[in-house]
Amino acid sequence: MQTKQTADKDYIEEWILEEMTKGKTVEEMSGTTFVLGNELLTLKRNTEGSFDVEPLATKEVVVIREEAKMKIENICNKCGMEHPTYKEVIQCCENVE
Repeated sequence: MQTKQTADKDYIEEWILEEMTKGKTVEEMSGTTFVLGNELLTLKRNTEGSFDVEPLATKEVVVIREEAKMKIENICNKCGMEHPTYKEVIQCCENVE
């Protein structure tokens, strides 16, 4: 069984690999901050040249988005498959680890 913390770190690792595939360097990604629930995490380059994911001290996290600018696409973030409804997107890879 996967814990929430492990799943969050998996998302970050997937993002790092995706960005490296696009050609981003370690230097460009260093300092990137992630919002996971009410937690802020940042990428810090370690002495081996890879990343450590470190929490940033914060009391509360508030993310404000303009609803008019948000476009919900019916594409699964995990596998990239397009679905007719958002509900099907959520259900698509829910059991895949």
